[in-house]
Amino acid sequence: MMGRALLLAALLWAVCAPSWAASKCKLGKLAELKPIIEQSRIYVPGKVNGKQVLFMVDSGADTLLFASEAAAAGIAVGGYSGDSFGATGHETADSRATVSSLEIGLWNGHDVTLRAVGTLGNEHVGDMPVIGVLGEDILSHFDVEIDVKGGFFALYQVTDCEDANLAFWTDTYNVVGMSRYDTRQPRILLNGKLNESTVAMLLDTGAPYSAVSLDVARALGLKPGEPGAEAVGQSSGVHGQAEATWIGSFSSFTLDQERIAPAKIRFFKFAQTGPETGSRLGRRALDIDMFLGFDFIRAHHILISHSQRKLYFSYAGGQPFSVPAKDK
Repeated sequence: MMGRALLLAALLWAVCAPSWAASKCKLGKLAELKPIIEQSRIYVPGKVNGKQVLFMVDSGADTLLFASEAAAAGIAVGGYSGDSFGATGHETADSRATVSSLEIGLWNGHDVTLRAVGTLGNEHVGDMPVIGVLGEDILSHFDVEIDVKGGFFALYQVTDCEDANLAFWTDTYNVVGMSRYDTRQPRILLNGKLNESTVAMLLDTGAPYSAVSLDVARALGLKPGEPGAEAVGQSSGVHGQAEATWIGSFSSFTLDQERIAPAKIRFFKFAQTGPETGSRLGRRALDIDMFLGFDFIRAHHILISHSQRKLYFSYAGGQPFSVPAKDK
């Protein structure tokens, strides 16, 4: 990979020359789908037991079904399978459901048992039922390309691409390695910087916007009620209880050589996981300091390369962090 050059602007993006010409490297496309974007979330079409449905794409969760929609589709739901944790720590009891077939593009699974969580019912986008979440436990088997502005979502089966540059759509990109990856509970964890301090980040396609832990914001000098922190209502995780939320003005955000200065990002109280020895900023929900949500993804063309344990991303336009004056 050739060295990167910085563009002089408030938002600085890295420049690389691609090395895509690895002769043995092959990307077998298993799905090329047009995603539906609704309420800052990404939905993709699929089939469950032969019926057309939508899944919400959520790299910050495991694949699951919404109990009411599964039952409406004729899928038996029952039995206790455990509790779920939201970003704010609230627990919800789950059931289980087994589907005879699950299809996303050319990929299909058979006799798949999934968690089923209760919802308010009538989960639809347009005329299509949203039957559940397509999570990281399934996504982790593929390289995943997402281009929100271009209306593109694809799954690839990758072979012999260990040393290849997979940012095949551009010669201007950033790439960052996944800091750690636990196949028992797969999540996309990255190391970046806030105010030049290293923070652990979760790439979470299911979160409408990015956010920083309240404790981390305080450690970096931002405190509710003081200059630089604006109250904007409340936020919650997928199963989380509402938490007071602020927008903080951080001096800088850096991921690889993408640098945003200053950066206005939401912060609120994450679920507590206890202190970690040697961590100046501490660790909170899912052992992270920050998560990168849909707002960051919308502003980039990304490839989540599970085969290389890397994230490739190039700037596509717009604000990487969504910060309205107040939530509605």
